[in-house]
Amino acid sequence: MKKEKRRRPTSNGKKVNMICLSVIAALYTLITVLNLAQTERPTISENENRELATMPRFSFAALFDGSYFRGLSEFVSDTFWDRDNLVDASKKLDMLRGFSGKVVMALDPKADEPDGNDDDINRKLETLFDLPATTVPFTETEPATVYVEPTDPTVWFPKFSFDKVSIMDGSSQTITFSIEEKGIEGGEMPEPVWEKPDGKIASITIDGDKITILGINVGLAELKLTVGDNSAAVSIEVYAPEIREPDDPGAGDEIDIMNKGVFIYNGRGYTKGGITKKRAENYAKTIEYYAALFPEVRVTALVGPTSSVTITDPEVRSQLSNDQVADLDMLASLFTGRAGFVNIGHTIFEHRDEYIYFKNDHHWTQLGAYYAYVDLIRYLGEEPVMLEDMIYHKITDKFQGSYFRYTQNQFFKKIYDTLDTWRPDVELTMTVKKNGKTTKYDTCILNQKRYFCFIGGDAAYTVINVPENPQDKSVLIIKDSYADALTPFLTAHYGNIFVVDPRYVSINLLNKFGDYGLTDILFINNITCANQAKWANYYLGMVGK
Repeated sequence: MKKEKRRRPTSNGKKVNMICLSVIAALYTLITVLNLAQTERPTISENENRELATMPRFSFAALFDGSYFRGLSEFVSDTFWDRDNLVDASKKLDMLRGFSGKVVMALDPKADEPDGNDDDINRKLETLFDLPATTVPFTETEPATVYVEPTDPTVWFPKFSFDKVSIMDGSSQTITFSIEEKGIEGGEMPEPVWEKPDGKIASITIDGDKITILGINVGLAELKLTVGDNSAAVSIEVYAPEIREPDDPGAGDEIDIMNKGVFIYNGRGYTKGGITKKRAENYAKTIEYYAALFPEVRVTALVGPTSSVTITDPEVRSQLSNDQVADLDMLASLFTGRAGFVNIGHTIFEHRDEYIYFKNDHHWTQLGAYYAYVDLIRYLGEEPVMLEDMIYHKITDKFQGSYFRYTQNQFFKKIYDTLDTWRPDVELTMTVKKNGKTTKYDTCILNQKRYFCFIGGDAAYTVINVPENPQDKSVLIIKDSYADALTPFLTAHYGNIFVVDPRYVSINLLNKFGDYGLTDILFINNITCANQAKWANYYLGMVGK
């Protein structure tokens, strides 16, 4: 049997191969040079409307646990030469496939959380509600006062309502003081002598028998009052909660909503929304557990529907979304009265023809948030501030939000929104802890062409102090990003507004706020997050469960 001779490549074939290899090598070399030659790497992607990864800081610990190379990979990927245009080209190729039908899916929905998560939450809540009310660990300690044997017929003893105050950076707390007279009446009281902090850690304002302590920077300070030979003191701790990394990169509520699917209908984008009976029960029980832990505080929840609530086309509604108004009615019925629930479903639907949701972003506009605020503040027994009495500012009419960022669908590249903002006419300070940095502002609306113009976006925590409002009227907001556009309206009603995001902060709310004297606790969520078992876990984790 003859061996078949191997065919040798021709001279022309070799040349073609060499040319191809040379072109590929040249392209790789060119791209490498272009990447290395970038003197100023981009920090923000305009297309994706997000901050890009930064060069990780080298350490041997980061090297050995792998985080350094993960960070380096993200940095190179995010700052790759001409990245936005390359992504655009890829998405334009996708668009060549074409679309048909009344509705176009821009991002397919993903599977829901496993049902086991709900069972875990159910078991946990049943156990918690079996606990007696005496499990609340807070008892008000009697402030210590130094007593000295009387040397005069009449002796005065100063006394504070607390001997220790722990407040978050940027917030205030109001306490009281008194001076008790003992001995033979008729003596003249010596002039009280105050020893106040120097203003670096905390500032003190005294009005009658009320003392307002404002936290300025993290640290320890002391306030002391001496009358004659006797004195009393308050130790002051100004703290910043610990920041934590999210459990997974998809911790943001925008990811939760996007997982439900994004669709294009009638020339704009929409997100699906709804809540199941089982998860509605878990959500209501979680909120009412807070009411049990904070019996002296008014606890209220507000859940916002997603944009598809505004669609009236029966065919589209049946295909792509639950009846969110009916779902919110069902959720409202599950609250027993221990905590309050503001059902805004009907209000939002009534305003469906107005500009209450963005076309290119999963959030409501601030006008939509305003209608929610009106229902909320009336539920709390107060009157809302009218829009015409607020300060209006249009930040941009070229806003492109999360739909384009997450789908990169070329349809959304042509869709722009207007970013309208309103805020009450009050002076305030705002302290924002985000990405490991603390920043202080004198406004709650930032001049940023993105949704995080509202209170700085999804920060670990935000503290707003409004000096002209009663400093003993405070609200704690536990939230997802739907609260961001609503929070500025509350500056007309509270002296202190604490906003915490359970995904990014480690804090035991019971330890820090159990005896603070909160007026309200508000839970503000969109319906998709309320329909996630992990959010109930977030909330229970913030009280140590």
